[in-house]
Amino acid sequence: MATINVLHVVAVASSLISLLILLIALGSDYWATAGAFSQGLWNICDGTTCVKLQVSSVALNTVRAFVLLAMITSVVACCCLCAGFWLKQVGSVSMAMMAATANVVAGLFTMIGMSVFTGRSEQSVFFGWSFGFGWSCFPLFLICGGIAYTLKMDTSA
Repeated sequence: MATINVLHVVAVASSLISLLILLIALGSDYWATAGAFSQGLWNICDGTTCVKLQVSSVALNTVRAFVLLAMITSVVACCCLCAGFWLKQVGSVSMAMMAATANVVAGLFTMIGMSVFTGRSEQSVFFGWSFGFGWSCFPLFLICGGIAYTLKMDTSA
């Protein structure tokens, strides 16, 4: 019976937590707030009533695209890490290395999307907790990539 590597479990857990935080940010409506109004990537809300954003700018579509790409690459990283319990490599490529690369790419996609959202926001708008969650994913993905890379180095020794 194979032993479970603690570093591998930490890598999977941190990757799943990062993905969960990104999903919460992606689906919530508190990216920008002004008084009783709040706006997410998909809806704008006035108190308890939310309506779908009818007009979306190029900048908002760019944010949506990069955050969705970050989500997809994060799912790939999680799948690679989970598959790594049974399959250490595919051909000559380590599953941990694929996960590390996918996490770093997810971090870069997140950084680009969050930077565009930050740059397009108006002076009278305050950033909400969803925006903070989105930015927190950037370093979390990089940390997950580092953990997965360490796991690759640990298993190749």
